[in-house]
Amino acid sequence: MPRTRPASNPISFHKPSGQYYTTRRRRRVYLGTDYGDALARFYRLELGLSPTAAPPIDGTLTVKELASRYILAQQANWRNPKATAASYKSWLKLFLNDHPRMLAADFTVERFSAWKIALRQRRYAPETINHCLSAVRAIYAFAADAGLMTNIPRLRRVRNERCPKIGSHQKPLYSPEETQDLLNAADVQLRAMILLALNCGFGPKDIRDLTWDDMEDGRATLPRSKTGICQTYGLWPETLAAIDRVVPAPTSHVTVVDTGVPAHANG
Repeated sequence: MPRTRPASNPISFHKPSGQYYTTRRRRRVYLGTDYGDALARFYRLELGLSPTAAPPIDGTLTVKELASRYILAQQANWRNPKATAASYKSWLKLFLNDHPRMLAADFTVERFSAWKIALRQRRYAPETINHCLSAVRAIYAFAADAGLMTNIPRLRRVRNERCPKIGSHQKPLYSPEETQDLLNAADVQLRAMILLALNCGFGPKDIRDLTWDDMEDGRATLPRSKTGICQTYGLWPETLAAIDRVVPAPTSHVTVVDTGVPAHANG
């Protein structure tokens, strides 16, 4: 059977009708008389979309519907769709509660800036504000990609909040008095966790990964999850005493050993 088109051309031309076409399930799908438009429609078919783009729906699309459509479409790109969708829903919920029944086309850069200021005045953390701003930018970027709107506000003109870096003087730290208040108010297990964090510089994940086998002879030994490097720390007498009170059974008992390390100094 002779070929009706070059191998490099994904669409064919039908002379009797004057239209370009492609074949789907042994049936011809006509794509129009203009080659450029026909090629664009062919590639939309390849992506599983309608051959003709849906017209913009600026006049009826609400921000709530836009947010729902974004989360539904974006789940295919998330590694953990359930958890990521829950995060986006919580961030967008703030936006939707502050802009009920608003049309997506009515949202402007000025409103976006005013909303950011309102979040700041309500004392949301900079990280939370930035998550919310990014989520709103994401749904409008989706509206542009999906052809749902003709005029997309340039929301990137409103910048994220500045977040203090680790070690920065702007980052709030606990004072010695506040730390002592936490220790005094903590139960037995939480007191041991706080002392381990202070003693060894452990974060929440380090403490979660710590096992009784990692503590021996007055020291805590734990490989770092990122580097795999094994690090060991001499434990203060206060830390050992707190751990000793947490141990539920004599077989797991951790003996308080005087390591010679002064209190409140890393080993």
